[in-house]
Amino acid sequence: MKKNNGNSWWFSALILAVLMCGLIGAKVICNDVDFDLVQDDVDNCVENYNPNQQDEDGDSLGDPCDNQTPYHEYKFGPCYRTNYPPFTGAGWEDIKTIVAPNGPGRYDLTLIWPDKKREFPEIGPGQENGRDIWGMSQWIGVEYATGTRFEATMAEANNAGYVAHFDGSFVFLECENCEFNMDWTEFGRGNITGDIMPAEFCGLELDDDTTVPIDDDTADDDTTPDDDSANDDNTDDDDAADDDAADDDAADDDAADDDAADDDQVAGDDDNNDDSSACGC
Repeated sequence: MKKNNGNSWWFSALILAVLMCGLIGAKVICNDVDFDLVQDDVDNCVENYNPNQQDEDGDSLGDPCDNQTPYHEYKFGPCYRTNYPPFTGAGWEDIKTIVAPNGPGRYDLTLIWPDKKREFPEIGPGQENGRDIWGMSQWIGVEYATGTRFEATMAEANNAGYVAHFDGSFVFLECENCEFNMDWTEFGRGNITGDIMPAEFCGLELDDDTTVPIDDDTADDDTTPDDDSANDDNTDDDDAADDDAADDDAADDDAADDDAADDDQVAGDDDNNDDSSACGC
């Protein structure tokens, strides 16, 4: 009987030890500041959500934390439509996402989440390397706060070299009664998708449309050389409009050309209609 009681004691002690290890292990797993499911003591970028732990240059510093990480050839546009399945329905789909450059590989992120009464933005920093993108945004209210963390990689580019579609993962965070202590808890996680959109979708006004593959338009929206015929540029192009100061047209618009109109005062030309004293006669 005593032997049986002794065995029961050791068995109970073993069970208690297992439970204690489980609790300790859970505490260590929860030591995850960026909620990327990678423990802080082995996370190569502790404060930035990066579940894939990318480290292209192999220096043990995760790419979103590394200013020296290799840069790829593609560009991120200013406006994307992002979705967060399995969250669906009004308020969860077609989220306006603004990517505003803020230095090499850095940007300011804005996520505009629709609300019944207003549109409230989450804002925060982000980093990209011309192919991959990381973002952390948050909205802080009086007694409640929300946050979004995501990591994504280009899945498709357009002909202009912009990332047209990306896929990745995300985690939603919330904080209740957080006036004095930002104690984030996980609200949900899943996959993120993003598609490049015209600037107007995000409420932006830009001089050029970065979502199109080439600039062959005829609209007055850019200042780059193109093949349009509108009076919208200040560069030497092949249009026929009165927009340059050094061309081969016959209009009275320049001071140094080969036209035959009475529009120049330059010595040494070939017309006979100059009324200047410097006609080169």
